[in-house]
Amino acid sequence: MTINKTFSKAGLAAFPLCLLSTIISTTVSAQDQLGAEINQQIGQEIERVLVRGRLQTAAESIVTERIESDKVVDILGIEQISRAGDSNIADALRRVPGLTLVDGKFIYIRGLGERYQNVTLNGAAVPSPDLTRNVIPLDIFPTAIVADIAVQKGYTADKSAVFGGGAIDIRTTAIPDSFMAYVGASGGINSLSDSYLDYPGGNDFGKEDGTRAFPSIVSSTLGSTFINDGDLDISPSAIQDTASRNGSAITFEQAEALNRELALGFNRDLDISEKDSSVQDMGFEVGIGDTYDIGGEFTLGGLVTLNYDESIRTQDRISRRLEEPEEEFTETTKSTQNTSVTVTAAVALKWGYDHSIESKNFFIRNTDDETFVSNEYNDTSGFSSGGGFRNYEGIFEQRELEINQFSGRHILGEDTRDLIGLDSTFLDDLELTWFYSDSNATTEIPNAFTSVATFSRDTTTNEFSNVNISLGGIVSNGLQFDNLDLDDQLESSGFEMKLPLYAGDWAFELSGGTRIDKRGRISDQLTLTIDGSSIVNSLVTDSISTRFSDEAISNADNGFELALESSEFSPSLAATKVEAVFGQVNIDWNDELTLVLGSRFEDYRQVSAIFNPLAVSSPILPNLDSNSFTEGELPEGIFQDDGIYPSASAVYKIYDFWAETFKLNLMWSENVIRPDMREIVDTSFRDPVTDFIISGNSSVTPSDITNIDLRAEWFFESGNNFTVSLFHKDIENPIELFSQTATGNELRAEVLNAGTAEISGLEVEWMVNLEFLGDIGSLFFVQGNITSLFNNEIDATGVESDVTNAVRPLTQASDFVANIIVGFDSEDGKHSAALAFNTFSERLYVSGASGFADSYEQPFDSLDFNYTYYIQEDLSVKFKAKNLLDAKNEITQENNDGVDVTRFEQEVGQGYSVSVSYKF
Repeated sequence: MTINKTFSKAGLAAFPLCLLSTIISTTVSAQDQLGAEINQQIGQEIERVLVRGRLQTAAESIVTERIESDKVVDILGIEQISRAGDSNIADALRRVPGLTLVDGKFIYIRGLGERYQNVTLNGAAVPSPDLTRNVIPLDIFPTAIVADIAVQKGYTADKSAVFGGGAIDIRTTAIPDSFMAYVGASGGINSLSDSYLDYPGGNDFGKEDGTRAFPSIVSSTLGSTFINDGDLDISPSAIQDTASRNGSAITFEQAEALNRELALGFNRDLDISEKDSSVQDMGFEVGIGDTYDIGGEFTLGGLVTLNYDESIRTQDRISRRLEEPEEEFTETTKSTQNTSVTVTAAVALKWGYDHSIESKNFFIRNTDDETFVSNEYNDTSGFSSGGGFRNYEGIFEQRELEINQFSGRHILGEDTRDLIGLDSTFLDDLELTWFYSDSNATTEIPNAFTSVATFSRDTTTNEFSNVNISLGGIVSNGLQFDNLDLDDQLESSGFEMKLPLYAGDWAFELSGGTRIDKRGRISDQLTLTIDGSSIVNSLVTDSISTRFSDEAISNADNGFELALESSEFSPSLAATKVEAVFGQVNIDWNDELTLVLGSRFEDYRQVSAIFNPLAVSSPILPNLDSNSFTEGELPEGIFQDDGIYPSASAVYKIYDFWAETFKLNLMWSENVIRPDMREIVDTSFRDPVTDFIISGNSSVTPSDITNIDLRAEWFFESGNNFTVSLFHKDIENPIELFSQTATGNELRAEVLNAGTAEISGLEVEWMVNLEFLGDIGSLFFVQGNITSLFNNEIDATGVESDVTNAVRPLTQASDFVANIIVGFDSEDGKHSAALAFNTFSERLYVSGASGFADSYEQPFDSLDFNYTYYIQEDLSVKFKAKNLLDAKNEITQENNDGVDVTRFEQEVGQGYSVSVSYKF
């Protein structure tokens, strides 16, 4: 959507970054090359390994990294992910202890929401294409591009200071040492999706095909039509006033005709129909890579992959009002056509073991084409009245993520010293790693449409009649179009140096580095409606294309008019800049006792503003000069904060203590949690997960958090292991959503700082082979984890809010989470199977307000089965069955009579798929 005589979207997106780079003075730099640091710590590189055989063997390889790590870290390897049958990272992370999946996209660690997580890709921060959240939705990453995922739950100074639940680092497939190629295809069905809702308009490999494009005639007119206060307008009176000022006076009737001509520019062929679908899921993947010796100990390697997936899901859901659930509710059928395209390209140049430079590039497009038809019964037309309202809605949401990463690793090793003629010194094996990442996330929703009809319903037979799209403001604003755009840019860079030193049984590693993250995010929204006179309602029709036909709109007697709608969802822009420096010392005695002491300094700046995308002049952000304001004098919308964040850990190893290796790890750290960029702007936005209208707050401040972890691990032979972890977190001024009083069926919340919060719990994790049951038992193993919270409370006493319960559990924190996998590997390695179960106890969905009770999301018991047959060494077939228990999503809330009301329920369905993969 481009509007003439206004600043462009690209210019707006660049504006916050340019502003910050010029008006915020540089204090320190920062760095956090997480992927390289972990890889080098264990002395290995992660590569795509073509594995045939045992899932237990894959699990054993992950145990090796855990034994050698001095951090509280869980590793999820690609073979474990593949055998569990998870197609995206969000689903895969459900298997990690203490992790729960929310809305199929976001991961909660140890009961703490997505704001408490720090997600990186190969150690670099990446922006989010989600309209309402800072964190990236993890379902957009296919597991096919992943080498492994590291979930670090104990803080170390080389991580970002924003650390609460943990840090997730997605480590992508590395370039192979020799030729590798693969090709695969898949297809599947879902029990609820043999038919789906659709409307005219499609996509080309996930990209909108142009049928939903914003009309150019409307764009150009908005750029030249305005009223006296400087705001743009498109009404007949504004068009007439503009013509008069330009010396070309026209009549009001002529202005109305011009306005109707603009309305004709919109695509109105939007009738929703039901279609059959025999196959709901399909996809394919290809990849090729190789490494070449180019002489002089130099090697050059490359890897290119392509993943494409399509899916169709139809779900029925029902939302009920708390006071009159049998009379006032909405029944909705929702169909989603998802298209996902992921392209990766990587190249690496290496010289011996000492030096390497690598470039990794990613393009991800993820599109949801959603169609809704719902029947609503409310306080004016209850279910027993025989009347109601039918809503037609179509939303095409296109998300794209482009990432370009460059990294290097350089060691002062023997080859390098020989090359420069340097004798061995205490600087031997000095290591330098660096990275630069430039990424851009965009989301476009072009001309999402909504139209509302009235209907009559026979209360005996439940048959519908007289379904009529109404005009004239009786029910709705006619045909409404919503256009939303998001642009999120993030530039991340830094370096780290490490120096190992040795003295007898003692080994030391000194490390330190810097990092700078600069981010700018802009979102805007434009709503227009085509409405007409109520006299048009005499023609009864439920067809959008008929009600809003060219003939109907062109007829002046029908009173059709295109109008710009005001909205509380104001467009906004925000920018942040984080500069950091850290230092850390690792002290090891005889590979038995390890101490890690570190500290990180971060200087954080943020600036935010709301603006009118149709204004003649561009928004003016405050001219922040960091040296010209003292504490407490910063203008509204600007925030600066700096702090020192220390960490300490001790690791004690004992060999042959009940197990081959026993590890005891104690960790402590002080950290910070900062608000999302969307939350620091004084405007509202609708959360698509909760459907709440959320009011942002530029005065919300970061939270301080103290983390303590105690972890005991026993590693036995054959990869068997057992782990027990205790953790405790204290949060000062936690950032929370508080419900607000709202009218009708509207749901509202605001962002505020609460008083304090505490969360404590126990994690137990294990993997055991069942060989004690004999030869048959040796083919089976059980892997799983259980997390239990024995303290989960937030105290908002004194906060100015009409929240019902000031003392309550944290949002989305389950007191109990369990993951259990029963695996089978045949003796010849040709057959592998896994039965995976995941569940969680009820968790607070959203707090209640004005005396109403809190609402809770009910447990979802997920049982999945996967079987793989390795026909040949390079050819395999996989069968997957999802949600075998046919669980569904439910949210309940207690009414004033003490009765639990199911406020929301949605079916998920059972899924079955088959895939074939061939590897060269």
